[in-house]
Amino acid sequence: MGLAFALACARMKTLLKFAIVLALGSNAFAANQCLDVFKRESARTLRSREQQDVIRAAAAISKDPSAQAMANALAKFASDFNLPWRVVEVGPDQKKTKRLVVAVDVTNPSQVAAYLKTFNIANELPGGVRTLALEIQKEVENEYVFGTVRTGSEPGSYDGVYRWGKPTKEGATDWYRWSPVDPATHFTAFGHLVALDAKEAANVEYYLKNPAERAPCKSDNCIAWSSSIELGRTAKDATDRERRMLFSELGVSRSIAHTEIARRLAHAANERHSAMVAFVHGTAGVETFKTKKTEEILPPEPQQPYEDIVHGLVLPKDSPAMKAVEVIPDGAKVFFPIAAGASPAGMTALIQRAHEMQKGFDVTVLVNGISEASLAKGVATPDNKFRLKATFLGGNLRKLYRAGKVDVIPGYLGDFARHLVD
Repeated sequence: MGLAFALACARMKTLLKFAIVLALGSNAFAANQCLDVFKRESARTLRSREQQDVIRAAAAISKDPSAQAMANALAKFASDFNLPWRVVEVGPDQKKTKRLVVAVDVTNPSQVAAYLKTFNIANELPGGVRTLALEIQKEVENEYVFGTVRTGSEPGSYDGVYRWGKPTKEGATDWYRWSPVDPATHFTAFGHLVALDAKEAANVEYYLKNPAERAPCKSDNCIAWSSSIELGRTAKDATDRERRMLFSELGVSRSIAHTEIARRLAHAANERHSAMVAFVHGTAGVETFKTKKTEEILPPEPQQPYEDIVHGLVLPKDSPAMKAVEVIPDGAKVFFPIAAGASPAGMTALIQRAHEMQKGFDVTVLVNGISEASLAKGVATPDNKFRLKATFLGGNLRKLYRAGKVDVIPGYLGDFARHLVD
């Protein structure tokens, strides 16, 4: 029996059938033992291949060295804990970006603890990078979107957790373990892992502890302030260029909307953002992560057109908006109506078109949702080819007005028809 068992187990990869037959001929127990060993070896081989696959897949995520180091670290984490993973391609067609996304089960305390211990601002990962973690609740209908900036590493601790631009006790380091579960996906939140070098990490910690030396935030609400975290130099006399604000480094404009912050991080950030964690709830969440399409598990795409929020992006010449503005004659007066009638894509196309014209356009806007960043691009056109007037100074125009970039014609909404007749 011992000889048959030894022979079967030693040569199972090449002579499995022969070994089983030999073992069965002498002792059924030996055959069962052989099959058990074979199953274990097969499972181990499969896991080894999967671990190698994630490391290989992450090896060419980003051209940014720091971001690539973060992707490699997340891949190793997934390999060590045998976690589900996928590489997603996101963003506009003109500027696609890859990210490694790994699923962490929030019902598994050891997984969460290991994640926190690995990805924090104090722990130096291979490649010399440290982690700035922005963790934001999965967008669920009729639910407030909660989020934090985390630098800490201890499960259940309030140290190193920030909201409203300051330390908070509204959520611990692992708040997403008890966060509402999205019934469609069984996800609770996403973690966006931004790689920092040692100098950047030191400045981020200084920034967090010295609010009086920060630049003015877009908004000091619980999440939006995070887009202004300074990676460069935080000081009262520092310029915006020296401060190097987070979203500028990620190549995307800031926003004050909670959901939009999460959407832009997932879809619009550049190659500097290479690594995401999906916090899933139990086996149902793991199964969703493994089987659903990318668009079904990630946050929705940004509300604003990519051309308005991704730095350096322009509308294609054959896009519907560009074709529409081609019929507007050089030197024309253009009126943008109120609310839903004011197309962000139309404004972006008009600004691009103004660059190409000899005289440009005289543009009048009413109350609208056009972003400040988009309007700022317009008034920055050379030779004053985009001349902007407003009948109402909303939040998107006040800064430009103070800078002398916008003319104001006080009026009433009912004046719109008169403007058209003029």
